[in-house]
Amino acid sequence: MTAPHEIHRPRSTLAFEKTLASYGALADADLAAARSVLGALQSHPPDKQIGRGGRGGDEPLVVVEGWVGAVEPLEDGRRQIVALFIAGDVLDPSIDCAAGLTATTLTAAWTMPAGALRAAVEAGCAGDGLRRAWRAARAAADARLVRQVVRLGRMSALERTAEFILELLDRQQRSGLARNGRIDLPLTQEVLADHLGLSVVHMNRTLQQLRREGLIVYRAGCLLIPDPDRLARAAPRAAA
Repeated sequence: MTAPHEIHRPRSTLAFEKTLASYGALADADLAAARSVLGALQSHPPDKQIGRGGRGGDEPLVVVEGWVGAVEPLEDGRRQIVALFIAGDVLDPSIDCAAGLTATTLTAAWTMPAGALRAAVEAGCAGDGLRRAWRAARAAADARLVRQVVRLGRMSALERTAEFILELLDRQQRSGLARNGRIDLPLTQEVLADHLGLSVVHMNRTLQQLRREGLIVYRAGCLLIPDPDRLARAAPRAAA
């Protein structure tokens, strides 16, 4: 898999608006209010640090396009990508990059500062629907982090990869980016390995196994899940 070095200038914050709306009913006025307080669109090349936990002044960012990771580098050059942020997500370094993690672009990316939006939500100035949706989206991000711990600690390579792909499918369905089981996945196998705690060789073998079993089809930065229910049977879920 290869990651693009350039992406086109985004035309709107539609992915963010759809993601927010997936967490709670939003009136047009709520969406307009959220849109009106976002900062100016900013572009970032790949492998650029755009935020750091534990440092003041790094406000939340809406990821408009591209992929960003909360990254912990190791002294020997390896790294763990603790969390991934895609179009439609809000990355808040003060929460998502705690303990000194860095927010680093994994592809070229576009973001918009969301400090004013967070302040409006926290001060109770935003509408009820917008506040509920923001908080639900924040809770979902926290839940994904817990799920990542479970993946790395208790799942096999096949299980954690299948579960991760299903998570991406859900997130891109929320943002309107998934189409008929097809999702964007413009990440190298090295980046995927860094997120899923595998060697690149093991990551490659796992993806090949998923392909052989007809659970995924990969072409040119897109991943097709022909039967999400079949893939789900390879990914252990939390007990009820």
